Amino acid sequence: MWVIDGYNVLFARRDPGERMDARELERERDALVSLVTRFLAARSGRAVVVFDGTQASSAGRSTSRPGDRVEVIFSSPGSRADDTIVGIVMHSKSPGGVTVVSSDLEIARAVAKQGATCIEAVEFLRETEVALRRARGRPDDEPIEKSRGISPSEVDDWMKIFGNPPDPDLEDKR
Repeated sequence: MWVIDGYNVLFARRDPGERMDARELERERDALVSLVTRFLAARSGRAVVVFDGTQASSAGRSTSRPGDRVEVIFSSPGSRADDTIVGIVMHSKSPGGVTVVSSDLEIARAVAKQGATCIEAVEFLRETEVALRRARGRPDDEPIEKSRGISPSEVDDWMKIFGNPPDPDLEDKR
């Protein structure tokens, strides 16, 4: 079973310092859950994705349907996602079969004491890319950036260097 520190992985996918409004954050959470679902379709197992439940509307909420391989949990009011993740591992019948995904050193230490494995968010994202690439029949050695594209901040950097030259095809039609 995978136990995923939701915001830790979500922010590992983005540029440092990049800000999000509430709607964008919700879209990113949905995108992460979708990514985990596709990852599990290419492999076996199930996952619990844990987010901090700081907003009253999400606090303490758990979402999944019968047969779902991905459960989403928002930590309870007054509790951090970190505590929820450690609690899931502690209450697991076989902690040795649990892989926690988090770059948080405190979580890694706590779950290791219980016998679980912990991998960093970036490592999980790489593993996900490889599994999805294999499922699509693509080679493993193809750079991840090739399939993912460049980030918005990289686009901004390149635009500063090269500017936005006029498109000759559009100029001819004017």
